[in-house]
Amino acid sequence: MKTTLSIIAIATSMWLQAQIATEVYLFDMDKSFRLTNPVNLSNNPGFYDNQPSFIDNNLLLYTSTRNHQTDIKEVDLRKKTQQWVTNTPGNEFSPQATPKTNIYAAIRLDNDGKQRLYNYSSLNGGYEELISDQTIGYYSWYDKNTIVSFVPEEDNSKLVVNNLKNQTNFTFKENIGRSICKIPNTNLVSYIDKSSDVWEIRSFDPISGTDAFIANTLEGMEDMAWGPDGTILMGKEEVLYKYNPKGGQKWIPVSSLEYFNLKGITRLAISPNGKQIAIVVNEEIPENIQQQNNAIIDIGIVVTNLKKSLAFYKDILGMKETRKFTIDKAFGRKSGLTSGLSAEVTVLQLAEGNNATELKLMSFGKHKNWYPDYIQQDMGVQYITIYVKSVAPYLKRIQENNIKLLGDTPIAFENGESFLLIKDYDGTFIEIIGATDE
Repeated sequence: MKTTLSIIAIATSMWLQAQIATEVYLFDMDKSFRLTNPVNLSNNPGFYDNQPSFIDNNLLLYTSTRNHQTDIKEVDLRKKTQQWVTNTPGNEFSPQATPKTNIYAAIRLDNDGKQRLYNYSSLNGGYEELISDQTIGYYSWYDKNTIVSFVPEEDNSKLVVNNLKNQTNFTFKENIGRSICKIPNTNLVSYIDKSSDVWEIRSFDPISGTDAFIANTLEGMEDMAWGPDGTILMGKEEVLYKYNPKGGQKWIPVSSLEYFNLKGITRLAISPNGKQIAIVVNEEIPENIQQQNNAIIDIGIVVTNLKKSLAFYKDILGMKETRKFTIDKAFGRKSGLTSGLSAEVTVLQLAEGNNATELKLMSFGKHKNWYPDYIQQDMGVQYITIYVKSVAPYLKRIQENNIKLLGDTPIAFENGESFLLIKDYDGTFIEIIGATDE
């Protein structure tokens, strides 16, 4: 018996190792689907962290790896805390809310190879098996008595409707994908039909059995999420796309994770109010934008006119806006940063990645009537230096925008580099050093 269990444990460990290392990121999302403020919720490099699902606007579940197995974590987004929900000998996957308060559902792969759907109590960790005679891979709750399931079989997969009250089921479709979703504000469920070369998103009614075409998926992709307004989101590589079924339009790119140094989008989950989205990405790029590098110093700059300064740093210096965050009144006073004033901070980077310096721009309005002509005329940080591949494109943008070059710059150095000096709108000196020619 010990030998058998050891073989199963080894097989489970190998299965986990075969999974692509993934992370779960949370973003703020506006009505145009622009993503800001990325947070690595799982922050578990090298391991499988996946399958996010919102309980409500403040609670989120996801699958996370610990001690060579997967369990379910609950995230309180308001308190910014996390706790483990499950702690069984098996591996839990695909957590979701159920119609019952404080009860979550999840797939459990036991050490004997049995794979079933269970209910778990978020209060005491207790659990009960929901469907005893069926291997379930993925699922969606239709109502308190009905679950729509992805049932894996050899060389096939089935869309099965389970009636919990009567303990009955029927197969609706074969050869489907793993995304099964309740369509907001309807009595319909969507699924991915993979029976032809071009995969389709289709809707069906588990009660009447009616079925209808919605859209073709992005090529080769099967993970999707419904927004509360009825818009479908799918991702491919680093780009997020939308599709509006009411408009009959094509897939439209709406946001990119390129600026966050992330790609490999798979599973998605959107909060009920549509203001946040959880996105699973792979770890092909090992850099973690949440990690801090002690050799990098980020700089906060207070400006008079934020809109005007953002245009300067982005259009003239070529920096990219990566995220925003807010210093609220309470934190401003408590931290000592402000006297109780709030501020929205916009973060810019010249290059992507964790090792790129960040400029953090914020504004409290005009606060002084003069700006220094030279660096010896004021105290504190007076200038920043930007090292670039070539000064030529910067010089061109400076001249096109009538920005004054200071001193006798550009100055050519013997090593083939040039030195430029300019000031931003609030008097901060900016050195630009790089090759003279492209």
